[in-house]
Parts: sequence; structure tokens; C-alpha cells
Amino acid sequence: MIRLDRVSLSFDQSHILHDIDLTLRDGEWVALTGRNGSGKSLLLRLMAGLIEPSSGRVTVDGMHPQGGSVDGLIPVGIAFQNPDSQFVTASAAREVRFGMENIGLGAAEIDIRFREAVERFTLDALLDRNPHMLSGGEKQRLLLAAIWSMGPRHMLLDEPFSFLDEAARGNVLETVRDTFRDAGRIVVWATLDPEELSLADRVICIDGGRVVYDGRPGEAAAAIPGGVLAGGPRTTGPVGEHARPGAEEYGDAGFPRAPETSRRDKSVFEMKGALFSPGGGDFTLAVPNLSLLEGGILGVTGPSGSGKTTLLLGCAGLLPPREGGMTLFGESIRSKKDFPAGKVAFLF
Repeated sequence: MIRLDRVSLSFDQSHILHDIDLTLRDGEWVALTGRNGSGKSLLLRLMAGLIEPSSGRVTVDGMHPQGGSVDGLIPVGIAFQNPDSQFVTASAAREVRFGMENIGLGAAEIDIRFREAVERFTLDALLDRNPHMLSGGEKQRLLLAAIWSMGPRHMLLDEPFSFLDEAARGNVLETVRDTFRDAGRIVVWATLDPEELSLADRVICIDGGRVVYDGRPGEAAAAIPGGVLAGGPRTTGPVGEHARPGAEEYGDAGFPRAPETSRRDKSVFEMKGALFSPGGGDFTLAVPNLSLLEGGILGVTGPSGSGKTTLLLGCAGLLPPREGGMTLFGESIRSKKDFPAGKVAFLF
């Protein structure tokens, strides 16, 4: 059981969470939702014992969340939205073993859990790779495997589908359900996706630092404040005080249209016969021919591990091709020193 008894949290005299009073029972699948900045991640950190409340008390199975491992199980495992923030080793294999070694498991038990984690999370082909050089979906699978192998009694997940395609999403769902929920453990799942709320036994919504809904998934959509969940009515262009009227200013995807004066046939980026091999592993991305025109907007999609991030790194000049040619703003990109500083922005 996870218990929050009148928990409040303040930073620099700013009140973030106010009098949170919750009891999460063994076996519950709890969806935690709330708009960006509402305090979902902070609430998960409180449950994990990574931060202390300004007032009130948090307990896990009657103890402090960081009470140490018992019989090879840690009280709480937590997976953050950005897996890179939790990786500490130079290979996927070491990453899975690292946590088990730190809680004092014996070599034989580590080997058993390691093999099962690799199989459950489909990591066979990734074990020699640097965790930071994996695709977004591969990183998420590795992180879950590393946490799962330590045997947490309860699991906290901060938007766990953020980097996963449909196939990987189904795999994670099945694994979390089989491993945690069906074993009578609590799963707290932070999300903004209405479809994910329907998977839960219970939905908790925080807004303005307070719990504004705590109940069944079927009643959540009508009770949760507007603008909290993703996938609401689609609007054309930006919303809020800077919104501009006139659908003609925006494309079908809601992005601002480029001014006519910038819609030229000028290419700002070219790839021909390019091969990319990030991280020194077996994966190679081949780009026979790609040209990006000035003023254009390009969407890139594909399964987890297909090379989306690799392609974007190449387009930005952050990952030079192993073979083939590439030019950015007319300049050849042969190594990282050719990166056109001040001309390209990359949001990871």
C-alpha cells in the first residue's frame, strides 16, 4: 500500500502541492493525470522517496519509500519520461545488472533475473550497445528492464509510452500487467492520453496542486477540467492569447504556413547514398536520396528502433554519415567539427 497523508510540497515559498491525501491499495492500476506543470512527476517522486514533502507523510507498505530492499525486492521502482536521465553505464547489459548489484543480489540470482529481463523486454540485439545511443523506444525498454530486474514491490511510470510505437506499447502493457499488477502490486501510470485512462482501475487528476478527481475511468472524462487531456477538439493554428484568426494561415497539420517569399526551390539539405551507424552497433540507416527544401515541413515516422532519431541527428549535422555525401546550407558535413553552429536547432 502507498499512503500519502496530508502531503504538501513547496519550493522557494511557492506552494506546488496542497494537502494530498491518498491511499493506493495493492493490485491497483492507477492512472495519474493533470495538465503540464500540475505536479504529476513531483507526486511520483514523493511516492518514490526521491524528495521529501514540506509537510505530511509518505509511506510504502508502512515504511519510508527508501526503506531499502527486503528479500531482494525494493519498495518502489520509478521510470522517468526521459530514460537518458537514469542510465549510468556504457552498455545495455551492464545497465540491467547495475541495479541488481547495488541492492546486493548474489551472482546466481543476478544471472537468472538478467536472462529473464532480456527475454521479456527483447534486448538480445542491444546488449553491447551504449544506452545513450539507442533509439527512443529501445531506451524505454532498457530502462523498464533494468528497473524490473530489481524486483520493485510497486511501479511508478512517468508517461511510459512517450517513445513507443503500437507494437512496443502492447509489449510494455502486457509485461507491466503480468509482472506487477497481476502479482498484487501497485502500478501508478502518469499520462495525458484518454485511451490510457481506460486501462486503469482508478483515475486521479491533479490540477492547481490539488486532487480534483479520484474515481472510475468511465466517469473521468466528464469530471476532469477541460484542456487537461490530450486528443480534445482539434483547433487550427495556435491557441491562447497569441492565436491568430484565419485558417488560411495554417496548414492541414495546424503549423503556420511558410510565407510565399520563402517558398522557393532552394535546397538547404542534401543526402546521397548516406549510411549512418550510431553507437557502433549493428544498426545501420541507409538514406539513398533526401532533399529538404527551404520553407518546408517534414514529418518522420516509423517503428521504435527504425532510425527516426538517427535520421534527425543526421539532418542536423550532429551525426556525420559513415559513407555517402551530405551537405547542409551548401557546406559538406564530413565530421562533427563541420556542424553549422547557430544555424540548426535540435530538440531531443
